[in-house]
Amino acid sequence: MAIDKSLIHQPQVWQLVVEVTPGDLRCMAFCPLEERSLMTQTVVPENTDDPVKDIENAIYDTPGLLLDYGRVTVLWRTERFVPMPGFVSDPDVAREIFNREYSGDTPPNGAEFLHDSWPGMAIRLEYAVDRSLAAFMRRTFNNPRMLHALTPPALWFAPAPGRRGRGKILANLTATDMDIYVMGDDAPLLINSYFCPDINDALYYVLAVREALGITPDKEMLLAGDSARRVRLSQELRRFVRYVMPAIFPAEMFRAGREVLSAPFEVAIAPVVATGPSL
Repeated sequence: MAIDKSLIHQPQVWQLVVEVTPGDLRCMAFCPLEERSLMTQTVVPENTDDPVKDIENAIYDTPGLLLDYGRVTVLWRTERFVPMPGFVSDPDVAREIFNREYSGDTPPNGAEFLHDSWPGMAIRLEYAVDRSLAAFMRRTFNNPRMLHALTPPALWFAPAPGRRGRGKILANLTATDMDIYVMGDDAPLLINSYFCPDINDALYYVLAVREALGITPDKEMLLAGDSARRVRLSQELRRFVRYVMPAIFPAEMFRAGREVLSAPFEVAIAPVVATGPSL
């Protein structure tokens, strides 16, 4: 169901999640106090030579996004990100590390640097977004929480303190991409995102990562995201990996509505994960 403004009578007790991707906006709204209230919508902006203006117009043209929501989370799906040790606290040092990875590659309107802290995993995820688009999001939404799209699954997937999680892998599939996380005992061993519209490409990356990190076949593999691609990848992986299982959704999101299964995994779990603010 699309996000229907007429069905949201007290938006102050509702939550909105908007994932900004290069091609669309993936949105979810729900009320934590109401069962089966969840609504999802994908908004495809007009494709012109001004992608920022396209996104602005797409949001203005979608009334269900413009209510006074009690909590708004904006997820940024951007390829420009660098995981670094959590002890990197100086923003200038973090930016220097980032620029070494992406020298000379800046958005047309200039970059705004954000970072997410991953508590308990000693990770700082540094990333850059379009400065004017970030400013628009802050003007349009009430004090939005901004996170990278990689962050919610990482926080949901992280092993509990003291529990050995080394070798566990999560792959989160979208229609064209795959985010992959390999956990160590205290911090991730690998975090990356791959363009793999063909499921055989996804299979290749998973197996290559497992081999490179010495992950044995008995270490479990969790799959999340696009259901059709998840099923196909699961069928292929079972030839090589002993335990292939679907990632578990938060129970509270199921209470909001089974439509949560049609939302991107990172969007669906964003409301129930916590992290420090981006700076």
